[in-house]
Parts: sequence; structure tokens; C-alpha cells
Amino acid sequence: SVSSLRTTADLANFEAVRFVRNLARREQSEALAQLARRMATAMRAGGSSRNDPFAKVRQLITDMISKLESDAQSDATHK
Repeated sequence: SVSSLRTTADLANFEAVRFVRNLARREQSEALAQLARRMATAMRAGGSSRNDPFAKVRQLITDMISKLESDAQSDATHK
């Protein structure tokens, strides 16, 4: 919750997850909703990426973009 935010990085993490979650709702995208859930989990876990809290999130976004591009390419070749 917002009351548990302790640092500027925590606030940035919260805002990033909220942005993606809201975008998922607006676009009715299950893929974006899943990305938001994974981002939230990665932010809570912290772990070895504590020095760079967005390292895991960047990787999740990169993986999602690759998947979407692959799906789009697959759809284009089937039409």
C-alpha cells in the first residue's frame, strides 16, 4: 500500500506498477495485466537487484515486447 512506501524508489516502483495496471484495464489487455502482476511481485521480492530496483522490471518488459512482436509476426504470416 502507499503507506508502506519508504523511499523514492519505492514510490517510483509503485507508480510504474499502477501505470501498467491502469493501462491494462483501459486496453482490456490480459498480457499487460500479467506484466503488472509480475512487476509487483518483482518489486516486492527485491533481492539481488536492490541496487537497481528496475532491473527485473526492464527484463520483464523486454520479454513481453519480444513475445508480442513474435505473436504479431505469427499473426501476419497466417493472414
